[in-house]
Amino acid sequence: MNKGLVIAAFAVLLAGVFAISDAATGTVVEEGYYTYSGAQASDPTEGGNVTGYNLTGNDSTDRWAGYFGNVTGDIVLGLTESEIMYSWTWNGGAGEVCASAGAGTFDWANLAITTAADINTIFVQGAADDNATNTLTDATGTIDIDGTTVTSAAVTDDQSWETVAVEDGGGAVKADYAFCVNMSSGAATVTGANGNYQLMVATQPATIETYYFFLELS
Repeated sequence: MNKGLVIAAFAVLLAGVFAISDAATGTVVEEGYYTYSGAQASDPTEGGNVTGYNLTGNDSTDRWAGYFGNVTGDIVLGLTESEIMYSWTWNGGAGEVCASAGAGTFDWANLAITTAADINTIFVQGAADDNATNTLTDATGTIDIDGTTVTSAAVTDDQSWETVAVEDGGGAVKADYAFCVNMSSGAATVTGANGNYQLMVATQPATIETYYFFLELS
C-alpha cells in the first residue's frame, strides 16, 4: 500500500467518530412522583343540604418522565477509559444531554426532525390531555449535535429548559427517538437548586421505559 492510500484509509476511519457519546455512569440522587402534601378538601353536611362546592387539585401524568442533574467529565484523547493519552478539563458550560428509549442504539449519524404526532403514535399516548401533541407544541426547538443542527418538536418546562425531540431516520420503534437538551453551566432545576441539565422524556402508560443517556461536552 502506498502512502496516499494509507492517508485515505485513516481519513475514512476518523470520519466515523462522533463527538456525542454514551454517558459512562449515572447516579440517582433523588426520585419521586407528584403528590400533594396539603390539607384534604372536606365539608360538613347533613341530610337535606345541597352544597355548591368547587374543587381544585392536580393529578400526575403517566405519559412523561423527567430527569435533571449535574454533568462531570473531561475532553480526552485516548482509546478506552483506562487508556488516556491526554485530557482537557471541561468547563461544564456547553454541550448537550440526550436520552433515547429502547436498546440504546440511536443512530446519531442520521439525526433528523420528528413531530409530536410521531411520538404520540410510537409511545401510544392516545388522545389524553397530556399526550405528545399537547406537550411538544413548539415546532421550532433547536439542538446542535456534532455540528448538525436540527429544528424539531419541543417543549419548554416551568424552569425554562427546552427539551427537543429528534429521531434517527428510522422512526419505526422507540429506539429511533431521542430527547435532548442544551446544557447550562448552572441554571435552576425543578428542585430550585442549580444543575447542568433538565429534560422530559416520553413514556407509554402502564409501561416501564428504559432510557439510555448520551453526552456531548463542548
